[in-house]
Parts: sequence; C-alpha cells; structure tokens
Amino acid sequence: MKKIVSNIGWLLLEHGSRLIFALLSTSLLARGLGVEQYGLFQYALNLILVFMSISFICGAEVIVPMLVNASAKRRRLILGNAFYLRLFFSILAYVFLVSFVYISDTREQFYLILILGLILLVSEAFSVVTAWLQSQTNIKPKTILVISTSLIKCLIVALLFFFNVVDPIYYAFAWVFEAGFIAFGLICIYKNISKSNFFYFSKPMFFYLLKKGFPFFIALLLMYSFLRLDVIMLRHFSDLVTLGLYTSANQLLLSIVAVSPILAMSLAPAFVYEKSIINIKRNIIYITIFMVVVSLLIAVIMNYLSPIIIPLLFGHKFNGAIPIFSYFLWVMTLYFINEGLNVYFIRMQLGRMLIFKWLLVLLGALIAYWYFIPLYGAYGAIIGYSIGYSVACIFSVCVMFLDSNKFISAAV
Repeated sequence: MKKIVSNIGWLLLEHGSRLIFALLSTSLLARGLGVEQYGLFQYALNLILVFMSISFICGAEVIVPMLVNASAKRRRLILGNAFYLRLFFSILAYVFLVSFVYISDTREQFYLILILGLILLVSEAFSVVTAWLQSQTNIKPKTILVISTSLIKCLIVALLFFFNVVDPIYYAFAWVFEAGFIAFGLICIYKNISKSNFFYFSKPMFFYLLKKGFPFFIALLLMYSFLRLDVIMLRHFSDLVTLGLYTSANQLLLSIVAVSPILAMSLAPAFVYEKSIINIKRNIIYITIFMVVVSLLIAVIMNYLSPIIIPLLFGHKFNGAIPIFSYFLWVMTLYFINEGLNVYFIRMQLGRMLIFKWLLVLLGALIAYWYFIPLYGAYGAIIGYSIGYSVACIFSVCVMFLDSNKFISAAV
C-alpha cells in the first residue's frame, strides 16, 4: 500500500511539474512569436496530436495487466511486440501527417510540421517502458526523467526568446528534443533496472496485441480527433488572429482540466471496484457530482483571475483571449462530467461502446464546427466544443442507466 501511495505521489509530481514547465514554455513561445505565428504553432501541435493517436494502439490498459508478475521472458515478449506494433503505427501516422499537410497547407507550415512531426516517431513506441514501470509501481525514475527534460526544454525556449528568435522552426526543435530525450532516457532506465533489452519480435504475439488493443485504440483515435478538431477547423475557417487568441485560451483551459482525469481515476478504486452494479452506478453519480462542484469552483476562481493571468502569461497582445477563456470555463463543467461518467466504461471494460460514443461526439462536433465557426469564429468553436461534450455526457448516462445487469463477475 505504501508503494502504491508513493507511486501516486510521484505521478502527481510529474503531471504538476510538466504542467508548470509547459505553461512557462508556451508563455515564452507566445511572446516570442506573436498572436498569428503562435496560433499556427499551436495548430501544428494539435494536428500532430490528432495523428499521434494513430500510434495509441495497444495502450497501457492492455499491456499493464499483462506485465504484472510476468516472468523476464514473458515481459520481453510483451514489451518487444508492443514496441514494434506502436513503432509501425507511429511511422504510419507520420506519413499520413506529412501527406495531409503537404496537400492542405502552406510550404512554411509543411516544413514546421515535418520537423515537429518527428515527435510521432519516438513518443508512443518507447513509452512501453512507462507501462512496465506502472506494472511494477515504480514510476519514480520516469518522473525524474520527465521533470528534468521539461526543465531543459523550457530553458531552450527561454534562450530562443531572449535572443529574439521569431522563426517557429527553431522552437520546434525544443519540442522534438524533449520527446527524443525522454525516449532515450526510458531505454536507459529499462536497461539499468532489468539488465536487458526489450527488442523482440513474435508474429503471434504481435497480432494478439493488435487484436486485444483494437477496440480502445479506435475509441482513442475518435476521441483525440474530437479534442483537437476545434483548432484544425478554426485554422481553415477563420483568420490567424482568431486562431492565436483561441489557442492561447484553449491551452490555458487544457492546463486546468488536466487535473480532471487524475481526480476521477484517483477516486475510482475506492468507489467502483465492487461487484454490485447498482452500487457502482450510485458511486459514479457521487463522483460525477463531486466533479461538477470542483469544476464550478475552478470556473468561478479562474473567471475572476483571467484578466490578470492571461496578460501575465501571454502578454497584452493576447487580451482578446480573456472573453474566449471565460466562455470556455463554463463549458469546462461538461468536460468534468464526462470524466466522471467515463469511469463506468473503464470499470465495465466497454471498449466497443466507447467507439460508438466518440463517433457520435465527433460527428456532432464536426457538424457544429462546420456551421458555427464561419459565423462566429472562436465562439463558434466553443459552441461546437460544448455540443460535442453534451453528446458525450448524454450518451454516457444512457449507457449507464440502460444497463439492466445487477452484478458483475469478479473477473471484470
């Protein structure tokens, strides 16, 4: 129990430190590039995250349980094939990304994403080591690595800013360095602890992991497409100033809501890991109500502080983001509700239902963005964002309450 508590503490430290350094980096980036170039840089990062979801095949929810108490031979078999599976999909994602930008965007944006996209080739494949550390409840080495690397990236961005660098391509190398150094560090951590490597291929295991991870993979692909679709649509249906202001407000919001899944999953073990579905549903309602209260408190506080925080972080050129951020804060409650309700899908292992959920959400948001962004710009994007999360919440409630089972087997 002591080891688990320590692990949660290190995990929270990692997320908190990464959040702080990310805010510092994005603050310097915004001041260094200006509103329009900052918007284009954030568009590039959002586009990369959409295509990165292609590499999310065989996630931690699949391999972490398989790695618990696994022998050294079994561990190598799982990690090696998960690595090659993710690497294959990462290369595929990079090719799709570069092709999409080459067809749809300017040459300057193409070169920026060509460099930033290198993040795809190292991020997910090497994170199999993270899954192994989670299975061993030993996340401390990775936390130290991530904090150190985030600090170095922040210092690189600071140097570029103080030398008045205005070309976004130079800043892109800081993000690529962060991803590459973390990948290298994870290999070193694994070799140092296990005294071996995990590069091993087995065709049966490769296809077994592909099949086992596929339902959650499709759901994640759809979810990440929805989460970043607002910025992508805004890039192509609005002006660059609107894009820059919206992405700065959105970046600040993402920093706040990052606590939401951590909060929900921290409460889940104590409330929903029992056999009675009636009790599980009741406790998830309690968790969701708690999440609503937390989100509203955050919204009230941040709405009051936003006229101070946004100019402080991004500079006075971004003052136009203040009203956008204020509207975002009230929509944020839907995000928190969804995270609370998501616990039911995870507890009941409803991977296929998640596919239907995020497909409906993506379609609803796409239609809303297509209609409202040309009319209302950034506010149209917020409307689409809120419609998407409303669909997610309604679907989750329907799935939870239409389930007529009374008990769940101990195996789930």
